[in-house]
Amino acid sequence: MQDPKNIILEYLKLLGSGKFKEGLRFFALECITHNPFISGSIETLTDAMITASKDMNANSTDAEFVVKSVLAD
Repeated sequence: MQDPKNIILEYLKLLGSGKFKEGLRFFALECITHNPFISGSIETLTDAMITASKDMNANSTDAEFVVKSVLAD
């Protein structure tokens, strides 16, 4: 079994490089998000992140994604 901290870092690395859909492999197919702004599955949340990323990239060319710390149990 892979260390939870490394799983999180790998997932965030995929997000930071714009590979949102590839990150879905870390979630069960029936995974439900509890984000109060996005109802539905983790795929729905991922689609929303893709849309937000496109909007951010269109408005800012100097955006940077940096992981400063990870807490994992």
